[in-house]
Amino acid sequence: MKKIISVEEVWEVAEEAINDTYKKAYGKGIQEAFTDIAESKGRDYATGCQAYRSYMDQIRDDSSLEDFAGMSKEKVYNEFKDWYESSDMFSEMTFSDLEDYNK
Repeated sequence: MKKIISVEEVWEVAEEAINDTYKKAYGKGIQEAFTDIAESKGRDYATGCQAYRSYMDQIRDDSSLEDFAGMSKEKVYNEFKDWYESSDMFSEMTFSDLEDYNK
């Protein structure tokens, strides 16, 4: 099993786990959810993308990514999947979420 060395690698795996978990629960990835909400409310695609990036940046900033360095990709993936499923951020995206993260 390949070990992860850099914080950037940890984040790439974490982001994949979060997106996969959301997609499994709600049938679409988080970025798609944000852009769909934006477009359904008359906003542009870029607004949804900006809100998505802000949402993911908050998760990244709140995570101690360096604590995961040296773990296998599978372990990092499972840690973030399990955390996200139990977090208060894991819910179907709404227009309120779009506005909260598009500031």
